Amino acid sequence: MKNLTREEANNILDAAAEMNNGPWYKHSQNVAKATETLAKNLNLDPNRAYVYGLLHDVGRREGCTYVRHIIDGYNHMKNLGYEDIR
Repeated sequence: MKNLTREEANNILDAAAEMNNGPWYKHSQNVAKATETLAKNLNLDPNRAYVYGLLHDVGRREGCTYVRHIIDGYNHMKNLGYEDIR
């Protein structure tokens, strides 16, 4: 899997927010911080947790699509070359 850096993840999130800005953007940043802290305390990879937390709602770039944003985000990440994203 192509690993995401924090900078790449932030760029992806920023581009998504340009398409559809809303409270989900700040929420995603807060989730990233929380998952990083949890990962540190659980001896997991804090960088990976941060990146995945940051991008967990990236499908919202497509607008208010309710649960569809999950599939939209998955497809977007695959289109960017992150084939193993889950």
